[in-house]
Amino acid sequence: MTEENIAASEGTAIAVADRPTKLTPYKQRRAAGAVELTPKHKLLADYMAHGTNHIRAQRLGIPTNVPLSVEQAAAVLDIRRRNAREITALPEFQKLLLKLTAALRSGEYARSIRTIVEVRDDTGAGLAADRKVRLDAAKTLIGDDSDKGLNVNVNLGVRVTPGIVIRVRDPGPEIKTIEGTPNLLGVTR
Repeated sequence: MTEENIAASEGTAIAVADRPTKLTPYKQRRAAGAVELTPKHKLLADYMAHGTNHIRAQRLGIPTNVPLSVEQAAAVLDIRRRNAREITALPEFQKLLLKLTAALRSGEYARSIRTIVEVRDDTGAGLAADRKVRLDAAKTLIGDDSDKGLNVNVNLGVRVTPGIVIRVRDPGPEIKTIEGTPNLLGVTR
């Protein structure tokens, strides 16, 4: 019997330090930074930006048609959470997610303007708060940022230098004290 077989039969673990670590071609490309996103990776980004109404999401109880978290999107696509986090760390994925959210933002721009116009045109109850909201909406529409003003921070501190501090008290009037012993037993004479 060889030394390895004897150790294995005795139940001791054998450390395999001499085994060469060979990376798969995908892992070699990923280490070099030359990995393209697969269609599943692109769906992961799409689900994170826009959401999905996939039947698997409905079966898992994941909300539909709302942007999903990484874990939720990974569950819908049947990707391990660890792999999904690694995918989201890729620069290509970050660029794609940024592109999708920018498209979503530009698509919502007109709707946001319409909402601001509606707020501006709504008179409300005629209270001062309603007028303030209408005024802020109008300023937002015309792009007036004049009310932001100048921001000034002033730090006033006390300088402390190392050394000995001697406090001299003002000698005020003498404090008169009554001297005596307390009657602890409550007995009077």
